[in-house]
Amino acid sequence: MKAIPGFVGPAYEAPSLTVNHQRCINFLLEIDKNQAKTPTALYGVPGLELLSTLAPGAVKGLIEVNGELYAAVGQAFGRVNADWTFTALGTYSGTARITMVDNGLQVLVIDGLSGFVYDIAAGTWTQITDPGFVYGSTQGTYQDGYGIVALPDSQQFGISGLYDFMTWDAIDFASAEGLPDDVSTVISNHRLLHVFGTGTLELFVNAGDGTFPFQRMDGAFYEVGCSAPYSAAVADDSVFWLGNNLQGALAVYRMQGSTPQRISTVALENELASYEDVSDAFGIGLDIRRHPIYLLVFPTAGKSWAYDAHSGSWFEWLDFTSPDYVRFRLNCFAKAFGKLLVGDYRDGRLYEMSFDAYTNAGDPIRCLRISPYIWNNGKRLFHSRLEVLIQPGVGLPVTPPEGVDPVISLRWSDDGMTWSNEITRPMGRQGTYDTRVIFNRLGSARNRLYEISCSAPVKKVILGATLEVS
Repeated sequence: MKAIPGFVGPAYEAPSLTVNHQRCINFLLEIDKNQAKTPTALYGVPGLELLSTLAPGAVKGLIEVNGELYAAVGQAFGRVNADWTFTALGTYSGTARITMVDNGLQVLVIDGLSGFVYDIAAGTWTQITDPGFVYGSTQGTYQDGYGIVALPDSQQFGISGLYDFMTWDAIDFASAEGLPDDVSTVISNHRLLHVFGTGTLELFVNAGDGTFPFQRMDGAFYEVGCSAPYSAAVADDSVFWLGNNLQGALAVYRMQGSTPQRISTVALENELASYEDVSDAFGIGLDIRRHPIYLLVFPTAGKSWAYDAHSGSWFEWLDFTSPDYVRFRLNCFAKAFGKLLVGDYRDGRLYEMSFDAYTNAGDPIRCLRISPYIWNNGKRLFHSRLEVLIQPGVGLPVTPPEGVDPVISLRWSDDGMTWSNEITRPMGRQGTYDTRVIFNRLGSARNRLYEISCSAPVKKVILGATLEVS
């Protein structure tokens, strides 16, 4: 019996599935360098527990300010109370994604058509009518007391008054002029203002100038743009985004210090190039059990990819609606009331994300791993025995039945295109820690892929696999 190299690993599908067909869906890759039994393992992603349905319409935004939680749901902005009820505080008319930032005193809400300000102390909701505010702005950020917005169809960005999102002076703007591309989005991190064009990136700092505080950093100009304005997000103390070079080649980047670093694999970039539209992609930064995650969602393509900065690997984070996977339901995210909170893009449902939840509010989480190819220079191999190493005895003490006596499923493919029928083995009822997952007499092949999947509402841990061949 020999271990299958790479059985525990990230997603990597080559343009030709006969070359590489590895998938990793709803599994986090854990790396343990402290003399663990195995240095790597796959853990099932956290599940979702329903807290409430806030209001009609999608949950478009969540933001925590001074211990209070605010949400944009459907066409309403409001406060989410500690009992998970929703108190509407104002309305907006835009149908695009919502951008929300705060300065500690006010919340700036941009709906793609107009801007609104919620004054926390006064409890007032007011549309911005100052002529200096740029209507049609879709993106905003905050730094050093200023609200900052990208000016549509221009090379410029503008700023609000100091700690006053209601005041916008028409002369308070600056230009990103390294190349004549329009500003796509702006985002601040570690007091560096990242001004993304459609084909470039420039960094600005607050130099304290009384006329206009933000000045371009010397030498901080890069020919890497942002392909989707909402894709820019902060995760792992860094800015991530879906980018492109001047020739339009798509890739995912993160800032390494003040320099862009490409983090997408060739396989992922080939996948992204196949999507009909990526302009509506959006990014979310999460930190779950010390796994900093950049989640990149493609609504038109119906896909969602996650980069785990802990392991430096990609996986697919998806919902499962039999017989297909679809994009993960997460539309926005916030930490509040001691919980990780998720808003649903399909309706007004609000969830808590937790590793103690093994379903998405009752819907199964189907975890799946496809191994690398097993082959020996085209020689036919006889597969006598496959053992999948798991955490056994994870069954639940009570219903549902699929959790009491959970099973793991196996399929295989000898060409990367067609698959065998599915066979199952028990993972062990609660406390049966000597359970082993073994499959015998699996035939012969010159090439072989193994697919392991599990939808049971239990803890899922894959440590590896061993195979006996001749």
